[in-house]
Amino acid sequence: MVEVNPVPLHGPKRPLPSYLIATLETWHRENGPEPPKCKYGGRQGSMSWKVFDRDGNQLQLSWFTVLKPRKYDVLVLHESVGTARFVYCDPPHRTPNGTYLRPWTWFRLHNADELPHCAIRMFGSSADEVIYSSDVWDYVDRRSRAHEATAALTPSDTPNDGVMTRRRLPREDSFLTDTSEEESDEEEEPEQEREQDKKKEKEKKEERSASSAPNEKKRKITATSPAATGEATPTKVVFRLASQRVMGAIRYIPLDECMSRKELFDKASAFYKACERDSQVNILACQISSQREQQYLFEDSDGEFRLLVEQAQRMTSSDAIVIDVLHVLQN
Repeated sequence: MVEVNPVPLHGPKRPLPSYLIATLETWHRENGPEPPKCKYGGRQGSMSWKVFDRDGNQLQLSWFTVLKPRKYDVLVLHESVGTARFVYCDPPHRTPNGTYLRPWTWFRLHNADELPHCAIRMFGSSADEVIYSSDVWDYVDRRSRAHEATAALTPSDTPNDGVMTRRRLPREDSFLTDTSEEESDEEEEPEQEREQDKKKEKEKKEERSASSAPNEKKRKITATSPAATGEATPTKVVFRLASQRVMGAIRYIPLDECMSRKELFDKASAFYKACERDSQVNILACQISSQREQQYLFEDSDGEFRLLVEQAQRMTSSDAIVIDVLHVLQN
C-alpha cells in the first residue's frame, strides 16, 4: 500500500492525483520498496527558477513525499491542459540551460523507447532574469540523436573500450556547470551506489526468475489458470478503430504498437483517409468498451491520452480491454 503526504513540499497545495498514486502502487507491486525513476534527490537552492514546456508555456512543478513502502520524494509536473505527470531529471544534473525534465510512466517502461523531454527548469538570480527561448531544446535534441546513433552501431562497430567511451560522451557536450559559483539543485548518484543498485536489481531479477519457474512448470502440467496460482497478469489494451461512413471497416491496434498520442493519431489518420480520402483527423472520440463515458482526444492532448490508457490498464479482465475509437466528423 502506497502512502503519500497529501501536502507537497513545493508547488500547488493540492494532493497527488489518484491516477498517479495508482501508478506508484503498480510500480511497488512489481518492484517492492525500490523507488521509481521519478525519485527526486535534489535540494532547494537559493536561485529563482521557472518551468516551461516545449511551447514556452510556464508550468508548475511539485515534489511530494512518499511515506510508504519507503520514504522518498517524487517530481510532479502540472501540465497546461490541467493534468499532472511524474517527471525525472535527464541529465541528472543541471546544464547551462537549466534542468531538463522527462516524463515517467510505469506502463511506458515496458517498452524500450522513452518519451521525449517535455519541460525545462530554468534558473536565474531573480524571476525577471529567467527568460524562455526555444533554442534551449537544441541541446537535448542533439544529445538524443547522438545516443540513437550510438545505439545503432553493430557490435563490430562498437569500440572495445566501451566503458571509457561512455564516460567521454558527456564531455563532448560540456554540459557541467561551475559548481563553485552556484549550488546544484540536483544531485547525481555516486558511481559506487549505481553499481550496487545494478547488482541488487540483477539479484532481484534472478530471484523472480527462479520463483516463477516452478509456477510455470505447474501450469504446464495441471493447466492451472493464472487466477488459481495467484499470479497477476498484465492487462492487455487494444484500440478498435471504426468508420462511421464505411460500414464494417474496422482496425485493431494493440497498445504496444500505439504507445503515444501521436502514434494513435498517425494510425487513425491513415485508417480514416483510406475510408475517405479528404478526411482530416483532429479529434477522436474514445470509449472503453465497458464504460459509458466517452472521452474526446485532441491532437495536442498527450495528458488525456495517458489518462485514458492508465484508466484502461487499471481494469481487470480475462480478455483484452478494448478502447473504441471514432473519428469526430467536422463540417
